[in-house]
Amino acid sequence: QLIENIDDNFFLFGFHAKYFGEYKYGVTNTKNQIIIDSNFNYIQLLNNFFKVTINKDSIIKSGGMGD
Repeated sequence: QLIENIDDNFFLFGFHAKYFGEYKYGVTNTKNQIIIDSNFNYIQLLNNFFKVTINKDSIIKSGGMGD
């Protein structure tokens, strides 16, 4: 689990996702209320707004040696 301070009022939190080094991030406030659910790959605070990114991946071919 990951917790990081964004500013005086908000914290970024995250959980390990499917792949190594991948996290799903969310935002909570100082009262421990979830502002943004942990469904995003990247969250950034810009000009008092949250910019969120979600990655959409798919397997294009699968075989005996792997994907």
